[in-house]
Amino acid sequence: MTAVERVMEYTNVPVESPSNTTFCPDDRWPESGEIVFNNVHARYRPELPLVLNGVDFSIRPMEKVGICGRTGSGKSSLLLCLLRIIEVDPCGGKIFVDNVPIDQVGRHALRSRISVIPQDAVLFSGNIRENLDPFNERVDSDVLHALEQVSLRSERSNVALDDPVSERGYNFSHGQRQLICIARALLRNSKIIICDEATAGIDSETDKLIQIAIKSLFKTRTVLTVAHRLETIADSDRILVIKEGRVQEFDTPINLINNTGGYLYNMIAGGGEGAIRRFRSLTTKVQKTEIRSVNRAS
Repeated sequence: MTAVERVMEYTNVPVESPSNTTFCPDDRWPESGEIVFNNVHARYRPELPLVLNGVDFSIRPMEKVGICGRTGSGKSSLLLCLLRIIEVDPCGGKIFVDNVPIDQVGRHALRSRISVIPQDAVLFSGNIRENLDPFNERVDSDVLHALEQVSLRSERSNVALDDPVSERGYNFSHGQRQLICIARALLRNSKIIICDEATAGIDSETDKLIQIAIKSLFKTRTVLTVAHRLETIADSDRILVIKEGRVQEFDTPINLINNTGGYLYNMIAGGGEGAIRRFRSLTTKVQKTEIRSVNRAS
């Protein structure tokens, strides 16, 4: 009966409104990856309360932004709006990507220009090459290079293009599936990357590879990371803190952790004094690295 009930539930899901194609982007859009939310309100259905309530923020091209907040705060809703999976409420607000209102871009075109690395990375049955380049747009050497960049062709792991992939990719570990999704994003060359941090099922060594890959391979992309472990976004350029569908704080990690009366500080403080020390040490380490890089450049 559960299966029948689920089918009936899906028959009642509203169909997406016709995809608006007022603006037809060329192959280069978005070129910079700038994102602006301007007074955005959103709800999942007309009769439900707002999940985003007057959200305002701007993300600069190539900026690395961590997004955090307690469960139900609106983190995921932000990204669903960016992908037009839920629409901005008619009561007001706009989202812009490279100065173009996204409600003027067809959904397929919009979503094809943004790469998503989901928390539970799912592959489809076939082989590795088909999963990385499903439309056969790249030559084999490009696909192999992407695998090398995410350490899937190394002494530790030697994945081949014709390696079989089972349904949902369950013949690969959780961490390997995430790395394959990162390789896919590299091949797509998207200027905007959405990353939903994985929290379970990944060994520490693979987790380290994932963090290094995201930080080093997407230097010229705008990266939005939904964080479930606050320490993993301590090296972000800025952290966007969401509370009850509103922007509570948006600043650099070092400024946020030094604001002892702030919302993020108190979220971290819930893990004890050790959590505060670890977060602060990570932000300080990043600052020192940035200073050394600037000094070398000058």
